[in-house]
Amino acid sequence: MIWFFGFVSACFAHWWLVQMFPESAAPHLPLMMTIAFSIVRGPVSGQCMGFFTGLFVDTLSVRLFGGQALVLSALGYLSGQFRKKIDFNSALAQALAIFTASLAYAAAMEALSLIFMNQTLSGALTYFIGKPLTNALAGPAVFALLDKAAASRRRRLLPRAQ
Repeated sequence: MIWFFGFVSACFAHWWLVQMFPESAAPHLPLMMTIAFSIVRGPVSGQCMGFFTGLFVDTLSVRLFGGQALVLSALGYLSGQFRKKIDFNSALAQALAIFTASLAYAAAMEALSLIFMNQTLSGALTYFIGKPLTNALAGPAVFALLDKAAASRRRRLLPRAQ
């Protein structure tokens, strides 16, 4: 249940941040949550989280419907594949994972926009420079929140000593 609450909270917080701040100043919370979730839980869980957050963000925007779901599910699966190959315990590794995923997200969304809509996204410079930097700065906080939620869930599931 906590994962569903985190999913809905991240999507609405993303929408709220985009409305309140300039486009490049607002971090992409569904992307960061998908990457953090897939690194903590694995590739299939990350793919599912990416798909559902992508669909939810697609319904809140007027861009190409299904594009975010496709890109976020692919990034969730790919980042989950790297969880056993790279040690993601340091904040620098987490920030670099979010930064590279943000660049891949921007490139994939730009390619989908060119293929299906025959136009580029407005403000492509903010997607390739501003967003990855803000995501990398906010990424370790998302990892910390996800670790805290997972730790509280583990404490609830463990039997109590009598």
